Amino acid sequence: MEQLYKSYNFTTIVQTDRLIKVHKMASAKALFEKATKELQKKKPNVLTAIQDMSKSAEMGYGYAIYAIGTWYFHGINGFKQNRKKGIEHWKTASLQNIHEAFFDLAVSYELGVGVTKNEGKAFNHYLQAAICGDAQAHQELGRLYYYGIGVKKDKETGLFFFEVAKALGVTTE
Repeated sequence: MEQLYKSYNFTTIVQTDRLIKVHKMASAKALFEKATKELQKKKPNVLTAIQDMSKSAEMGYGYAIYAIGTWYFHGINGFKQNRKKGIEHWKTASLQNIHEAFFDLAVSYELGVGVTKNEGKAFNHYLQAAICGDAQAHQELGRLYYYGIGVKKDKETGLFFFEVAKALGVTTE
């Protein structure tokens, strides 16, 4: 009986902890959506949007972390351009499998913008973006394989990824 009681308490604690985390992420997502909606207005209150997005990011919401990284990287929405901070935010967001973060990291590594150029890392980030569902990343993987950029040249694999991208709705025109 005592063992059952101890097991119940542990289970209750674990379930309560999970509920708290779920509630926290739901609150963070709501703040993210509120900030995004604010910025879409004709005359947005950018300060309010920044505050909500920042709170969401502080709560660990990946899309908010990615958004703030984008604002730093490009110097928009009142953020002074700081590509290093932008890259740091994208790396943090990528830990939550945010495909846009992987894609932007890939572009940065391929072009050497905000980071040291590294085509191998670019390939790996495009691959992660594709795994996370980014259709355009399949097109980029096709290009990298076809021309041997950051990966051993393999035209057949490149053509395969071009076909996957096309099936996912990516157009090249």
